[in-house]
Amino acid sequence: MPDGQDKHGDDVVPESNVHLADLCRRGMLYEAEAWLAAGHSPVRLSGAHPCPLRIAVEKGFHSLVKLLLRHGCDSEQMADALEEAAKAGNMELCQLLVEAGAPVEQLPYWCLDEIASRPLIQYLIDHGLDLTREDGLAQMLTYRRIKPLLGLFLQNRKRFPAWEDQAAMALCEFVRKRDLKWISLMIWAKADPLRKVRQLSDHHSGYVEEMEECAAEIAVHHGSAEIFNMLKIAPTKAQADELMQSIWFDGARPMLERLIEAGADLNAYDPESGTPLHRMLRSFGWNCDSRFFQRRDLREDVETIAWMLRLGAKWIPPENDREPDCLRRCFYQGDPKLVVEVIRLLDVADACEKSLLRELINKPKMRGWVSLQEPELRDRLLSQ
Repeated sequence: MPDGQDKHGDDVVPESNVHLADLCRRGMLYEAEAWLAAGHSPVRLSGAHPCPLRIAVEKGFHSLVKLLLRHGCDSEQMADALEEAAKAGNMELCQLLVEAGAPVEQLPYWCLDEIASRPLIQYLIDHGLDLTREDGLAQMLTYRRIKPLLGLFLQNRKRFPAWEDQAAMALCEFVRKRDLKWISLMIWAKADPLRKVRQLSDHHSGYVEEMEECAAEIAVHHGSAEIFNMLKIAPTKAQADELMQSIWFDGARPMLERLIEAGADLNAYDPESGTPLHRMLRSFGWNCDSRFFQRRDLREDVETIAWMLRLGAKWIPPENDREPDCLRRCFYQGDPKLVVEVIRLLDVADACEKSLLRELINKPKMRGWVSLQEPELRDRLLSQ
């Protein structure tokens, strides 16, 4: 029967391995040295426990670690031991293991906890640790908030260009969470708020490039002018036009003003989402229906629509979109006076094709609303 197997062929832990592990647990250096000198091996069977080397590392017995490495440990043992040493933040033991041939490239990012120092992480990086594997850098920044990584990012960003995506992913997550402290820290570390990346949670799922977004787009989408200003960007006109497509108008007038100041075209048309005014009208419609959203003050939405119209905004729906039907159904949940006021504003500003407004009001209930509030408007639109 081969050594290390029972009669069923299953792995068993050799008695010598158990004894050696016990000596390591008790810190008995000389007894362990004598045991190894007698011809016993520190190598464990694959997957077997306990592991003398890992125990010595857990206990922090440097001399025992040196002894075991000198007598030969396999790569799997050294990988496990390095993981334990890294979790403990023990630079000296990490160095012993790396110098003995421990596979640093297999070290999982999650073993580097808040205790990990900047010199230790840099040492591991210099010897093969890949923090882009499994998005390790972004994961540690986002979920563990390991501050030493900020300085390391600045120090190594040119050496590892792929780190730029990692930092941008972390920044996007902090913007989604509205974590002002870490947004500020990431901008200090020069994470790029205009760099488009996939969402961090998409690591294990398929994604398409069109789904990538940048931190600035997320801030715009959330309507957060405060966060947008924290990103410290001065968008070009082209960038402002693109960012304008992310606005969905949940209290977004400050964001609109910021982008218009940067030269964004208020009538930039997107085939899938229409003009910005179209998205404002859709937001107004959704806001009418409090079954699905916490209703804001609809008068604020009307004021924003009026302000956009004064700037020359046009209502052009997306291609192949029956938007008047959708809007009308949502408008029915709102205040009739405010809904009719929006229709009147669109008509007076000549902001769209009259056929759109005619279709919008040409149903019995909506005609009734308009007839009660603005009979002349009803007659004018339906007669065209």
